[in-house]
Amino acid sequence: MHDIVLSKLIVLFTVEQMEFPATEDTLLEVCTTVNEWLEYFVCKTAVKELTESGLLCNPQNNKKLHSITADGSACLSHFFHCIPVTLRNEISAYIKENRQKYKRKQEYTGDYYKNLDGTYTLILKINDSINTIFELRLVVQNRHDAKWIYKNWIDKASLVYSSVYEILHE
Repeated sequence: MHDIVLSKLIVLFTVEQMEFPATEDTLLEVCTTVNEWLEYFVCKTAVKELTESGLLCNPQNNKKLHSITADGSACLSHFFHCIPVTLRNEISAYIKENRQKYKRKQEYTGDYYKNLDGTYTLILKINDSINTIFELRLVVQNRHDAKWIYKNWIDKASLVYSSVYEILHE
């Protein structure tokens, strides 16, 4: 089988297994960096071509997210057998084990930058597929604190959100 066809099938299968719209960065990380199922540029090209051909779509016109279309599912079901069984099992097991981690990583985002006075501003967000539903800006005294808070955001975002909501809702 032609390599690009197999690459596209691997991307379709991965997106289907994710069970939520995934960013291109998530797909690239899962398929190339962490697991080496595909080469980086091959994966990037496959995502682009699958989107252009309508087998992947951007739900709610969000250009950052990709989900499998009905045509993509039909295509995958016809050519499912072309993906080696061992690779399908590996993809399924990895996605099942790491699905929530990737979902949180997409929904809980953050960034920080240095201010003119030497302090750092963090911008921490909780997103759904369309909107930012919570945004927190913090100013901290040094880069170490900014990095520490940024690093912990993914694991603590839901707790922070629920605590703020509970306090303000009283």
